[in-house]
Amino acid sequence: MRRALVVRDGGCVFPGCDAPPGWCDAHHVIEYANDGQTVIVNLVLLCRHHHGIVHRTGWTMSLNHPNSCHMESPDQPGDHSHFTITTATGAELPTQHRPRPPKPPPQQPAPPGRPPAPA
Repeated sequence: MRRALVVRDGGCVFPGCDAPPGWCDAHHVIEYANDGQTVIVNLVLLCRHHHGIVHRTGWTMSLNHPNSCHMESPDQPGDHSHFTITTATGAELPTQHRPRPPKPPPQQPAPPGRPPAPA
C-alpha cells in the first residue's frame, strides 16, 4: 500500500509542501479510531508537520469523490485533488498530488571492444 501511495501522491499532499515520500506518514482520512479502513482510498501521505496539523481541533479531511482516486495519465489533465483539507476556520484546501514520472528504460551496455554510440 505504501508503494501505491508514493506513486499516487508523490510526497506530502498538503498544498505547497514539497516533502518527499520518505518524510511522510500514511494518514487515515477517516480516522482509524472512527472505523476508517486501511485501504488506499482512505489513506494519504502527509509529512510529520502537516500530519500534526490535520489532527488539530477543528481540522478535517474528506474524500472528494469515491471514484476519484484512480491514476490519471499525464496526457489527460484533470482534477488531481482526491481530498479536501478543511481548516479550523472553514477554508477548504485541495490536496496536491505529484505522481512520479515513469523511469526511463535502462540503457544497454556497449559490446566489449566497441566505443559507445553517440547520444
